[in-house]
Amino acid sequence: MLGGVMDWWRGRALGEAGRARIALEKSYPGVSFGTDVQVIGLDTIRIGVGSCIGDRVWLNDCMRNEPGRLEIGRFTLIGRGGVITTSGRLQIGDFVVLGPDVYVADADHIFTDPMQPILQQGVTTGRSVIIEENCWLGIHAKIFGDLTVGRGSIVAAGSIVRKSVPPFAVVAGVPAKVVKLYDFSVREWRPVRDESELADMLQMRELHPVPERNAYHDILHRENRVAPLERLLAGANCSI
Repeated sequence: MLGGVMDWWRGRALGEAGRARIALEKSYPGVSFGTDVQVIGLDTIRIGVGSCIGDRVWLNDCMRNEPGRLEIGRFTLIGRGGVITTSGRLQIGDFVVLGPDVYVADADHIFTDPMQPILQQGVTTGRSVIIEENCWLGIHAKIFGDLTVGRGSIVAAGSIVRKSVPPFAVVAGVPAKVVKLYDFSVREWRPVRDESELADMLQMRELHPVPERNAYHDILHRENRVAPLERLLAGANCSI
């Protein structure tokens, strides 16, 4: 009873945006939300405990017919102005950081018949975008299509990713290309000059294999010192 009264008073003090944030926090316990967050598909979108969804983020399940079509992991930060939309299957793993204004999508509008309004032709289905654990997507990065960004990878600011990224890689550019790869034999990042060198370095990983996704997930959680992400990161009209 007391909790309901407190929510009511918080809602009155915070206005419509504040009431919406309270509703989101009740639907996703342990997740921090900023202001003007839109979640389209409240019943089908999953967000892990400890994560933080910044101001003006738009999360959209185009289909809204199957739970878990869009999944965001634990201790993951979706930066201000981010857009994440799916009509297939979109998964963002644990400990992922999205900078401001990052776009991630597997969905496109269908425009087969130019004599019909695009809005009534539907959207693509059957695609999948997976952002594996502990990736960092820089400000204004765009990820779309049918692809996987491998665990431990970095997408440089402003890059456009249209094909899969290997694990533990740095990609940059339009379109994005691998510019660095983590070498587990010497435990350091090595520059990649061209496609031939990339192929050779990926082949060397057969001698020094990268951690499998499940094993890497367990390592991150074992080493984790991060509490649920600070509410300040979400925005919510807070400042210090």
